[in-house]
Amino acid sequence: MKNFLWGGTEEVKRMNWVAWDIVTRPKKLSGLGTNKLKLANEALLSKWIWRFRSEEDSLWKKVITACHGKRRKWSFFPSNSNLTGVWKNIMSLESKMLIDGKRINLLFKGVLGKGDCIRFWIDVWFENTPLMIKWPLLFALEKEKCCLVKVGPRRLARVVNGDGAGRYSTSSFRSLFYSSSGSNQGYRLWKGGWIKSKCDIFIWRASQDRIPTRQALARRNILIVSVDCILCGADTEIVDHLFSACSIAASVWEKISDWIKIPPVFAFSFGDILSTHERVGENRKAKDIIRGLLMIACWCIWKACNEKFFSNGKGCSTEIFGEVKSIGFRWLKCRSSHKSIVWSEWCKSPMYML
Repeated sequence: MKNFLWGGTEEVKRMNWVAWDIVTRPKKLSGLGTNKLKLANEALLSKWIWRFRSEEDSLWKKVITACHGKRRKWSFFPSNSNLTGVWKNIMSLESKMLIDGKRINLLFKGVLGKGDCIRFWIDVWFENTPLMIKWPLLFALEKEKCCLVKVGPRRLARVVNGDGAGRYSTSSFRSLFYSSSGSNQGYRLWKGGWIKSKCDIFIWRASQDRIPTRQALARRNILIVSVDCILCGADTEIVDHLFSACSIAASVWEKISDWIKIPPVFAFSFGDILSTHERVGENRKAKDIIRGLLMIACWCIWKACNEKFFSNGKGCSTEIFGEVKSIGFRWLKCRSSHKSIVWSEWCKSPMYML
């Protein structure tokens, strides 16, 4: 998977620019949404804990209970440490893994029915915390710690917190895991956008300062001649300078502003560029076109840097602006609802069809 992401092979190793924990975050938490196999395995094992609590008369549950005998102290689950197998691994996960400071079993909330399967003090059935934690002094006075709740004619159901349907799913487990991990919010991949994924992922990487700028290469002990910007040579080549402070980039933004007919783009950081479309008082479709063109412009500026370094390209703002027009026209025509746009009109104004 790493070779696929970063272009490496078994023979040629490439640098991994983004931490795997960030790559595997859900897209809504600024990741690529790639599933982490370890977390998927834990989610599937946790489902057996949910099934043990929710399936009353299943044969497999009776077999597990017969094989493992007595339950552990204050635990709903039977476990014999002398026996090996899958159930021992499941119990090890239940006792060791914490999500938002809670064991997995405490994430399952009982729906009160007969009450003969819900322990009054130990299980989660009233609010989202066991009563033994909510009122520890009263629990200390209780003689029958594992007493049950017995009211009403309905049966017990078990649900994962946040799943109103009462069904367990690996996606709900992943959502709980990442919501409790305190993942930082950053750039999210553009859902439903009309630009290509390779451009969107480049923006995602650049927003985290995870592209091979000269300073980034120097930080990773890569031997380079100079850390100065390859386009203008005026300052250190970092993400914020390359896309906002560089004189070539500033010229590109000036041309794009005149072409789109929006106020001049003044950016002090890469994040300012990405949020420019939000400050334009246009309708939703216009904002999407402006957003896409700005992202394509960043991608074209980066391509110009590489071409100047590896192929002796010119790296001039006029060529970059012309490529923005060309790529924007092709992608918008092929990847959006604007199938009938005309090149001659597009060159005059990209908003002519609105």
